[in-house]
Amino acid sequence: MVEVTLSDPHALFALSMIKDYDNYTFTHSVNVSVIALAVGRACGLSEEQLRILGLGGLLHDLGKLKVDLNIITKPGRLTRTEFEQIKKHPVDGAEILKQMADIPSEVVDIARCHHLQYNREGYPADSKNKPLSPLVEMAAIADAYDAMTTLRSYQRPMTPRQAIKLLREKAGITLHPKILERFIGALGPYPVGSLVRLQNNEIALVTAVGGSTSAATKLKVIFGRDGDKLPTPRIVSPTEAEGLAIVAEVDPYSRGIEIASYLD
Repeated sequence: MVEVTLSDPHALFALSMIKDYDNYTFTHSVNVSVIALAVGRACGLSEEQLRILGLGGLLHDLGKLKVDLNIITKPGRLTRTEFEQIKKHPVDGAEILKQMADIPSEVVDIARCHHLQYNREGYPADSKNKPLSPLVEMAAIADAYDAMTTLRSYQRPMTPRQAIKLLREKAGITLHPKILERFIGALGPYPVGSLVRLQNNEIALVTAVGGSTSAATKLKVIFGRDGDKLPTPRIVSPTEAEGLAIVAEVDPYSRGIEIASYLD
């Protein structure tokens, strides 16, 4: 991402505009870029393809700059009129990007079509028959995953496993099924950031994963067997000793845990 923003002055300028416009949209744009890169690596993209995908993730919501900020930041359900305004942002973003020099066509397509859906029943409707790069499908998966797992004023975030379950329900409908399964496979059964209960009743945070097996999984134990928070979390691996096997996911909000503060 650093390489993308340093090598493309348009990306840096656009991100600064998004930051000034709305902090959530800025954070979401960065998150989608990071997650899209994870999707792309799971699909074996080349470094150049990853650069384009990362740039597309950063700029996918650029068109929201033309939407009334009161609509963007509204805490409750949007009216039909407000949602129609929101639905214009993909086309507006694509038009802004077309005016920038040296922006790859795939980046323009990501901005325009990240809400088009795998079944092409999304928006904008006039793009439903447009041939699209798989990068668009990857960005759409990243967009959906971040929306599900991010705290909003009107939405409690899903845990990673809850989000994966819902993503699978959308496979073949709104999300590309094969690309989605590669991404989920790379996340592992308990993705990084999952709070989990161990067989010995300790509660730990997943800080590293090794794909579909637990061999490379690393845990940061936060609560002891008695339920009390440890003065200093300790790092363990599920393969190190008996009782460390993961048995369930724990909702971090039920334990008053701010996940980001433990991911260092």
